[in-house]
Amino acid sequence: MKTIKTIVIAASLTTFGVADIMAQVPFAGNGTPGYSGDGGAATSAQLSYVTGISSDATGNIFISDAGNSDVRMVNTSNTISTYAGNQTAGFSGDGGAATSASMQGNGFIANDGAGNLYISDAAGTRIRKVTASTGVITTIAGTGTAGNTGNGGAATLAQITVNSLAVDASGNIYFTDAANSIVRQINTSGTISVYAGNGTAGYSGDGGAATSAQLSLSSYYSLGNALTVDVSGNLYISDAGNSVVRKVNTSGTISTYAGNGGFTHSGDGGAATSASIKNLGPIAMNAAGDLFIAAHSSTSLPILRRVDAAGTITTDRDSSWFQALGISYGVSFNMFHIDINNNLYFDIMGGCAIGTAPGTVYKLALTQTPRITMGSIITSPPSIEPTDVPALSVFSPNEDGKDDKTMLMLAGNKIEIYNRNGSLVRTLEGSKVWDGKDYSGTVVPMGYYVAMSKETNASTNISVVK
Repeated sequence: MKTIKTIVIAASLTTFGVADIMAQVPFAGNGTPGYSGDGGAATSAQLSYVTGISSDATGNIFISDAGNSDVRMVNTSNTISTYAGNQTAGFSGDGGAATSASMQGNGFIANDGAGNLYISDAAGTRIRKVTASTGVITTIAGTGTAGNTGNGGAATLAQITVNSLAVDASGNIYFTDAANSIVRQINTSGTISVYAGNGTAGYSGDGGAATSAQLSLSSYYSLGNALTVDVSGNLYISDAGNSVVRKVNTSGTISTYAGNGGFTHSGDGGAATSASIKNLGPIAMNAAGDLFIAAHSSTSLPILRRVDAAGTITTDRDSSWFQALGISYGVSFNMFHIDINNNLYFDIMGGCAIGTAPGTVYKLALTQTPRITMGSIITSPPSIEPTDVPALSVFSPNEDGKDDKTMLMLAGNKIEIYNRNGSLVRTLEGSKVWDGKDYSGTVVPMGYYVAMSKETNASTNISVVK
């Protein structure tokens, strides 16, 4: 016989948001646009307009700041410095120290396996390189004139238009050209070529040569990280006009990796290729082979979706997590980046980001709040439990006839239950009794959960035990 057990601590019912159990930390920028702070803590420094984030193999984080015409570096001690650019808009300095060079409209950045930094400069019409061992800057592609010329020849003689940038571990450079619906490559010999796309916008070609396929690289949604590369050298493309992510393997064959071409939000828990992705944006890959996708929920709020190495898609951070940060309707990731330690760095685009500051890069330690898949058991939960908030309800939903349900002492007719990721696992309407199961009917893993009344915003902490 199942029983209902409720633990009520009269004076302990508190009102708090999902953000109380999240690990979202300002990483760089003090929220006041400007230029200051070199040699000090990154969080005390001023940034202006973040246009790119990257990292090297030692854990240094690079931030492209177009508003200051420079690139800043935050080392592993969280000290910030200027890595490239002299804060004067222009084009100069090739062959000299990167910190003495002028840049203008610097945007996307990426690092290769040796730590060399690549910068999209001159509003995407040049790519410049800062050699890690010397700090010297050079132009490695582009003439300063937007276009699509020079394929098969030296990249320095080609006209280019860069809408996103990625570099693989070997040093091959990839960039999107949204106007021409192509992805171009600069190989390690400095030769430029078309790597994907036939120059005609559309959606075709899966299973064949990537250069024969059609892409639809919207210049709006391709801003940010429209490209990412995995550890094996496979290239992933945010084909936002088609609402899919395409994959080009190392043999040059293209396929659809995520998305069914629909522009709604659906498919969590199933094959990524059967899911619909709404407002597909930047993408990033972690070292484990998980692909992260910036998108929107069915109500047009920002979410972060994940495609694991097995090809299953889930919502890793839902809109409630972003709302808890004060991020409201219509706001999107400007860009994000995942480093070798599985930390996610992101910047928010949009004037509605009430809880986020301009000129600020945020850091989320994904290793602290691992994705909990349905039916999995966490035997060693990470040390981020909200121990400062009493667990008002403790129960064991394991169908053994003891403590299988909990009565949630919250006012209102709609109660939402979140896990430690901030992901919504269950909504109760017209009932305050939770049986410990998620939407699929699977018993949730043990750990802490939060139940929130949508009417009053009051919350209670729940401990699920086994």
